[in-house]
Amino acid sequence: MPLESRPSLESFLHLDRIDIGGLTIENPKQEKDLPFDAERDISPADLNWMENGVRLSFVLNSRENQLRCFFHAMYPKLLFPQEIKLNLYVEHWDEKNWERIKERLKYYRAGEWHNFAYFATPIKLLFPDRQAELGLDNEAWQGIKRELERLRLSHSWKNFCVLAVRLRSLFPDRQAELGLDNEAWQGMREKLEWEHKNKEWWNFANYAKCLKLLFPDRQTELGLNDEAWQGMSEAVKQYRVRGWENFSEYVFNMQILAAEEAYIN
Repeated sequence: MPLESRPSLESFLHLDRIDIGGLTIENPKQEKDLPFDAERDISPADLNWMENGVRLSFVLNSRENQLRCFFHAMYPKLLFPQEIKLNLYVEHWDEKNWERIKERLKYYRAGEWHNFAYFATPIKLLFPDRQAELGLDNEAWQGIKRELERLRLSHSWKNFCVLAVRLRSLFPDRQAELGLDNEAWQGMREKLEWEHKNKEWWNFANYAKCLKLLFPDRQTELGLNDEAWQGMSEAVKQYRVRGWENFSEYVFNMQILAAEEAYIN
């Protein structure tokens, strides 16, 4: 789609609320001097770059890599739900394409539950009308939950944080069973502090986003101070030269952190 024919970034970003596939983002009030503002910090050229990247990934990737296309498309689509029209990119697919995807997810159910969650999450978010075909049953819940418990017991809090968000996205009605107690909060919060101290801003933004989604009532404890926002903002320039996939994921994380509220329904 030519850039000129799109709705403006302003018309998108001044929406007060975005709902897509169970993820809700309450956009910050525009009168504030925001530490990150997608309207200000993401240019039309950036958007065009991301849109072309999504489109070409579906056109060029082999059957084996189709699942990865969904993962990389998730962040631009969540950022710009009106702009990135995935249905246009997969309209040429027939049911054989979807059957191959379901077969791959079935393969991961044999024990690779981390991979199952990794790939099932973007498909559920992007195509909620097909979630009944993904195998999101109690066996899947139990399998991913066992992996989450393994990470907890080994104190692998970084991976625990990321997997907990995916499990929360796949089974939003079972949040109370995730084990998000004070021990989990403290473990993840210590890792977040380490990333802040060492100025690892990619990791900091990613884990802070996860904690905000898992503990929406504790976002004031995430360490989002001036130093963090300055570091994350400067890192945006780095990710412009590391591919649209990395760039879109990074700025999506920053948009979640700048939002008034972000939660999984």
